[in-house]
Amino acid sequence: MLPLILVMGCEVDLSVDHFEKNMIEAVQGASSGIVTIVASGASVDDDGKIERTGSGVIIADNGTIVTTYGVIDECDSFRVLYQDGCQHDGRIVGFDRETNVALLITDEHIHGCFPVPMVEAENIEVGSIIIATGFDPL
Repeated sequence: MLPLILVMGCEVDLSVDHFEKNMIEAVQGASSGIVTIVASGASVDDDGKIERTGSGVIIADNGTIVTTYGVIDECDSFRVLYQDGCQHDGRIVGFDRETNVALLITDEHIHGCFPVPMVEAENIEVGSIIIATGFDPL
């Protein structure tokens, strides 16, 4: 899969300096909420071990993390690595194969990693920087 990164901005008077400043602020505001997930389990096919690494986003103060179903599929052990170097075991809260979304939860993490700020679509204003990351299935 190829990584897909979408960056959008819309403003009447948009200069490169202004865009760069807004982009830096958006990334700094979200960076502590990005985690690495190391998922592992036993392979059904060849008695081997499955181990994969993916990313997730902290979405709530209680340690809830959203990731893709592809990260957790066929795995039963999850290690969450935070930006500050801490690690916690995660457990599955729920998933949806069809939309490729999964939720993990860890013990509350209070060491400087915060949920990524979210906004409702109807509250996005002209001039907002929107960053969405994912994978292109092609």
